Amino acid sequence: MNVATPLKVTKAEFYEFVQQQAEGRFEWERGRIVKDMTGGTFDHIRIAQRFWSALDRQLDADMWIAMIVDRGVDMPETIRYPDVVVEPTGADGKSLATTVPALVVEVLSKSSKQRDLGAKPVEYTSLDSLHAYIVASQDGPECWVWVRGADRRFPADASRIAGRDQVIAVPSLGVSLELAEIYRGIGS
Repeated sequence: MNVATPLKVTKAEFYEFVQQQAEGRFEWERGRIVKDMTGGTFDHIRIAQRFWSALDRQLDADMWIAMIVDRGVDMPETIRYPDVVVEPTGADGKSLATTVPALVVEVLSKSSKQRDLGAKPVEYTSLDSLHAYIVASQDGPECWVWVRGADRRFPADASRIAGRDQVIAVPSLGVSLELAEIYRGIGS
């Protein structure tokens, strides 16, 4: 379920709002607070955890950190809370979001599919810091992937990577994410 508040708020007011919330997940879209899906299926959580685990093992820990907690991505017109975010080490320990994500993973939910594959690719791939945006099905080994090329451009459309024998490679970060590992015991 995705419900927007009618009143416009600044980013600062949004951050104050989310720090005071005991429950719920919210994002900020062009001045409006949007209630996002709360909770997730067991498979959703396992997939996010496995992406995080693979990234945590493979990334250069002196340069990058992978997070699975509510770490926001602060962009000009939105603040999003992806399932997994990779950012450079050395971030302000008190900050609530990053403005320089290197990799973002969203695990699809019925309520988020339209945004994860529609508005969010445009938002995320507009960031100079981003190396890759991955949208993962929670039903089985299928992902939609945007990886920045050597020419510093993203493809207009995602590459669909499907099957347990497939790998998502992000050479600029030195990671290869095996779908067999991510989807072990999930889907057909």
